[in-house]
Amino acid sequence: MLRAMDFEDVGSEIKYEFMMEKDFWMEYWQKDDMIFRDHLQSKIGRTINGQPISDEMWNKTTQYIADLMRCEKSHFFLDVCAGSGVFSDFFSTQVHGIDAVDISEPLLSNIKAPNVNKIIGDLSAIKLDKEKYDRVLFYFAIQHFSLQELPQILNNIFQSCKSGAVVLIGDIPDIEKKYDFFNSSERRAAYFNSLITCKPIIGEWFFRQDLVEMAKFIGFTKVTFLPQPGFCINAHYRFDLILEVER
Repeated sequence: MLRAMDFEDVGSEIKYEFMMEKDFWMEYWQKDDMIFRDHLQSKIGRTINGQPISDEMWNKTTQYIADLMRCEKSHFFLDVCAGSGVFSDFFSTQVHGIDAVDISEPLLSNIKAPNVNKIIGDLSAIKLDKEKYDRVLFYFAIQHFSLQELPQILNNIFQSCKSGAVVLIGDIPDIEKKYDFFNSSERRAAYFNSLITCKPIIGEWFFRQDLVEMAKFIGFTKVTFLPQPGFCINAHYRFDLILEVER
């Protein structure tokens, strides 16, 4: 049986491992060789077997996301963990203005659209403007944050949304499909070694219900789970969520 002190020790170990992982991602997105590759999608690891996805597949993906977002020219748009700007540049012609937030200055430097304001900072630490945004995109990035960080992050996003806002959290690693990704002995060995070294391969994996209930707790009025269409490169192990705000 664990004593009270044992619980404190376990908590300290978990906090230490969490900080090691956070430090890993902070350094990774500043210095890893990947972010200096030529192709914008290669810079953020959005590839198949190391190769950027085809233009046809990318066009299908952006159209799918655009259909979910339903942007208007008057909208203010927040691109969370914007990376190399593949979505900021795409949506820049569809909205009035975009704030692109990312911790990596080298990645943000790739964004060229004149109506995109680049904000360098840690999403778990910066404070967003209240009730500014009509649309928020948080895509292919949630895995870099722990479940413990997400209530604060989602509340920050919620407070920054206007009434009627739509938030798309996309490409969320599904914990129930983890071994659809780590589907060979070599991949599983790499995964377990990454746990030992605190150098995550994907990052955090999530239960769908945890995120749905958390979003409702924060105050989002409608939360919709979406399986990804088959043409999305990560559809076999990731899912999307649409969050809506009514004040």
